[in-house]
Amino acid sequence: MIELLYHSEAGIAFDDKLIERILTTARDRNAKEDITGMLFFDGETFIQILEGPEERVDRVFTSICQDNRHCKIGQIYRGQIFERSFADWRMGYKFTSALTGLLHEYDWEAQIELTKASQSTVNPGAQFFHFMNQSFLKIPPATSAV
Repeated sequence: MIELLYHSEAGIAFDDKLIERILTTARDRNAKEDITGMLFFDGETFIQILEGPEERVDRVFTSICQDNRHCKIGQIYRGQIFERSFADWRMGYKFTSALTGLLHEYDWEAQIELTKASQSTVNPGAQFFHFMNQSFLKIPPATSAV
């Protein structure tokens, strides 16, 4: 099982109705593919965490990379995990204004290396989520973000 984190910029204008349609489609697909995760969006930038069987996560990420609604896609992290951080979320979602600057301020590489060095059981995606939640989001328990 793997975790994949990526960022992208919106290739088109997104409104609430389009986001809701995308989330509904993604949640249905993710349920069939045994994929879980979290999506952050600030109106311009996406950061998404996907977790699940390697070939399925890779297939979904390839599809995202081919979707013209995304541009300037960058993979932040891809690695093996032993347990899911978002097991109850087929696709959690949070709109926040904090992402664009955060991509440059959050030290992704240091956090990933710290996780590896400490042999922590907390995945880098979960660490980022906890950082975001403590700093900006204040997302209630998992059932409300699904």
